[in-house]
This record gives sequence, structure tokens and C-alpha cells, in this order.
Amino acid sequence: MKIPLSLNIHGNWRTALLQRLIATDFRAGYNRSGQRFFYHYHKDWDPGREHMVEYFLGWLPELGIESPEEIKLPEFKPAELSPEKNSELGLAGQPYLILNPGGSWPTKRWPVDKFASLADEFIKETDLDLVLTGGPGDIERNNQILKQISAGQEKRLHNTAGRTSIADLMAVIAGAEFMVSGDTGPVHIAGLVRTPALTIFGPSDETLYRPYRPKNNYPIIVNQGLHCRPCGQHECPLDHHKCLKDISSEQVFSKIKEGFDERLF
Repeated sequence: MKIPLSLNIHGNWRTALLQRLIATDFRAGYNRSGQRFFYHYHKDWDPGREHMVEYFLGWLPELGIESPEEIKLPEFKPAELSPEKNSELGLAGQPYLILNPGGSWPTKRWPVDKFASLADEFIKETDLDLVLTGGPGDIERNNQILKQISAGQEKRLHNTAGRTSIADLMAVIAGAEFMVSGDTGPVHIAGLVRTPALTIFGPSDETLYRPYRPKNNYPIIVNQGLHCRPCGQHECPLDHHKCLKDISSEQVFSKIKEGFDERLF
């Protein structure tokens, strides 16, 4: 039995091929890199300066659905961690903040030494524990950060990379006082569960891809004035990666103190 309709809003070749394989009666999507041949109906890719949430909602009228006057995120509260999982991760009882150093692209990862310097500042300036999040591929990167943090702080540091399911991760983020992350999935979870967060942007366009909070966008930090960004590339085409390497831990820490002084310090 065929699926009557499929809509591909991601728009890369992988999702276009997958959509073709599920053999829907009617396929719609964006024409990116010649993908119009995969669709019965397509629109040209042109988000302009809209956030992607707002751009994707542009499909609603074409599907016969009225667009909302005001975009609202759903109210969502993840299940709490079990006492056993809390104990395993070392998070029971103590307030904490999160550093999320990973990223699906190498160009989205702020350097290890800068994350370590930022972590040191948090250790010195706050009483909060420090939780490093990530998937199995982030374990070694997180360990490198922890090795560079001031000695004697082991009890306040928790590397949860590779030790949480998606549901666990959502609960960990929901329980945090604050989060610092690159432009990657977990920071969007922070927006959903209302955990304050600062996002460090490198090659991606922050206008299109920042965590979405209607009328109250989460703070971001970018290397302003760099002519080559946002390039949207998985590897730096100029081989210097200045969009992230030139952002100092002092800049990030100052930005956080500027907006969250009463909450954290």
C-alpha cells in the first residue's frame, strides 16, 4: 500500500532518495541541487532571512491548513531521570550547568582548549557542577576537555557523553540551570524544555538556525565581520576555521555574565 502524500522539508539528497524509495503517490519538496526531478510538486529553496521554523510553516496554506497568527512551541516536560540514572551520572541533588561541546560537522565544534578555559571560569566563578553532554563520538573530546580543567575539581565534573538515551538527555537538559553549546541538536532541546542557553555559531547562518523561541530568541555569539561566514560547509573551505577559532572563552564568558548574571553568579 502506497502512502498518499509525502513532504520532504529537509531537502538533501539522502532524504530525497528515501522519499523516493517509500513510493508515495505524491511527493513534494524543495528544489535543491536539481532535486525537482524527484517530486511531483516542488518549490525553489529560498528561505531568505526567515528562521527555518517560519519558512517551513510556509507549506501550511498549500496543504489547506491555516497558518497560525502566532507561532508557539508546544508545552513539553520530559520524564525525570530515575534515581538510579541520577546516581550513575552523579547528578543527584546538586545544581549544574551544561557544556555541549560536540557537533555533527567538524566546523561546528568550538576548540577543546576554549571549552576547557570556559569550564575553568565556571568552576571558579560559580558553585554549580559542570556536566558535559554528547553522544558516543564525543566521549574522547569531552575527556580532553576535562583533562585540561584545574586539578582538584573532579567531584564537580560529569562526562555524560555516550551514557544517556535521548530521553535521558532531554531530562538532563531540562534539569540544568544553563547550557553552552555549539550549533547542534541538544541546544534546540534546551529551547523546547525552556532551559536558558547560549549558542556558539560557526559556519551556519544564525538567523536561520538559532534555537527558536518566539519573541525571545536565545542569545548567540558569532565572529562578527568575518567575510567568509556563514559558509555552511562541513570543512572550512579556507582551511583556517576562524569563525570559531577566533572566538575566545573570555568573549563567551562575558556574554553569559552580561545576560545571566543574577541566575548564575
